[in-house]
Amino acid sequence: MFNGFFTSITSSSELSSDEAKIFMEQELNINPFIVKPDFKFSFTTTSEIDELISTIPSSSAPGINGIQTKIFKSSSKVFKTGIAYLFNYSILTNSIPNEWKTAVVTPFFKNKGSNGDINNYRGISILPPIAKIFEKLLHKQILGFLYRNNID
Repeated sequence: MFNGFFTSITSSSELSSDEAKIFMEQELNINPFIVKPDFKFSFTTTSEIDELISTIPSSSAPGINGIQTKIFKSSSKVFKTGIAYLFNYSILTNSIPNEWKTAVVTPFFKNKGSNGDINNYRGISILPPIAKIFEKLLHKQILGFLYRNNID
């Protein structure tokens, strides 16, 4: 029941991907004399992985693979070097493993109305800890770029 409800709550774009691309090109090329900074994801290091892991709460729930956050927190430098390698490979190939994109969705009652009404629930998505760490890495790089280029 919940699966059907939460998977049906999507909206499709009214623009095709070609129309969206044309729109973006037109919007980005309004004034060709404005120099636009380029963004590119950078490779990471073991020490940065260690720093990012420390920001995730130990109580953070495991994702679909069942690997607890505490495994990452108590892991060795060799393990973190492997994670850095995986992240760098992902950045190099512009791809993310499907397992990192698969969330466990749990219905959560909003504490209003009848708990028998499916509309009184919202979905909580739980990603694997490795996906959370990777997301934090990309987030850090994007925010750094925006800050350095005074982009609000």
